Amino acid sequence: MDRYGEHIEADFAHYYHGLDVVDVLRVETVDGRRKRRLSMRRFRVLVNGLPPHSATQAARADDDEIVSEYMEYLDANPELKKELEAQGKKKPTMYGYTTTDHKIDRLTTEVMRLTQLVDGVLSGGKNTKGLPPVTVPETAADRWRRKQSKRRIDAIVAEVREAQARWVPPAERAKRN
Repeated sequence: MDRYGEHIEADFAHYYHGLDVVDVLRVETVDGRRKRRLSMRRFRVLVNGLPPHSATQAARADDDEIVSEYMEYLDANPELKKELEAQGKKKPTMYGYTTTDHKIDRLTTEVMRLTQLVDGVLSGGKNTKGLPPVTVPETAADRWRRKQSKRRIDAIVAEVREAQARWVPPAERAKRN
């Protein structure tokens, strides 16, 4: 609740007809037994049932710290990572970026590729310059993958620089021997 409370509250009001998220904290007495107005089980089910374009899901998808912890957990558990990859999990969507928007972006990309291909054929191969890519929202998972890729590239560059520093031309090597 501390991290996504405002998002959850807004989503409950929007998707669950004004259900008050605070009911998970309220206790009432029914037949002499104390009971929460909204059980933790039902609260969990409702939060997990929010659509991908809800404010809560968008906030979760864009939370760099949580996604980084999750990705590190997956790296430490390769079997789970393989299982999730096999299921073909989609990257999270952003608030307001619905599955319909995603489909339209994919369709736009394919139409642009087709246009580029036709233009290239009609110009005899002269007009093969790439068209600008379609911009889609970036998620914390995308940023994490980009950072991991940069770290790998930086490590390779550092390794090559070390090798270059150690390298001695054959003529110099012959002089030393």
